Amino acid sequence: MFLQYNCLSNLFVIIIAAIHCSYLAINYFSEGIISKRLGPPGKSYAKISKHSSDVLVNKKLEPGTRVTIKLEPIKPQEKFRKGQVVSPLTPLETTGEYWGYQVRLADSLTTAMSQSSFKEGYDLIIGTSERGKDVDDVRFPDFKHALIVFGGVRGLEEAVENDDAVTTSDPSDLFGFYINICPNQGSRTIRTEEAVFIALSVLRDTFF
Repeated sequence: MFLQYNCLSNLFVIIIAAIHCSYLAINYFSEGIISKRLGPPGKSYAKISKHSSDVLVNKKLEPGTRVTIKLEPIKPQEKFRKGQVVSPLTPLETTGEYWGYQVRLADSLTTAMSQSSFKEGYDLIIGTSERGKDVDDVRFPDFKHALIVFGGVRGLEEAVENDDAVTTSDPSDLFGFYINICPNQGSRTIRTEEAVFIALSVLRDTFF
């Protein structure tokens, strides 16, 4: 997203998460980018921070590939720290720590809602709108995978208008719950990046 819309990068709150680790940190996991440095047979070098030495990982991958790395302890006699490429879910499953988010591109509202990254799909889909029901009056059922949908400046109505697969003009028909996350907001609009943090705050008891 930042590559396409660099002007938006300063609108997001900086998060100091476990995913951001220095070369000398004792963290067992880190995110990295495979570097152009030529590695030994069957291995690659990965960069885990701007000012650190590369980490030698156990797989041969294309330069520029993003990877999650399980770091091995630093050994003074070795020139490069070593690590193993693991699933992005491994840190969360192992330590329980927040490990960042992933971006999935969708060309329409319908696609975003139907093409889930989970095999079971979403069993709770929530639409957000100032015309929705007050979030304080809503009780959500138990769920496994939830999707919260935010509109742009013109709301979800614009997304509905531009989606040929949608046959209704009322966005609320598409969601199990259509909620207002900021009743009496006092402003004409709420920016999407603001709405995300508001929604996660008011829904924290539901999701966490």
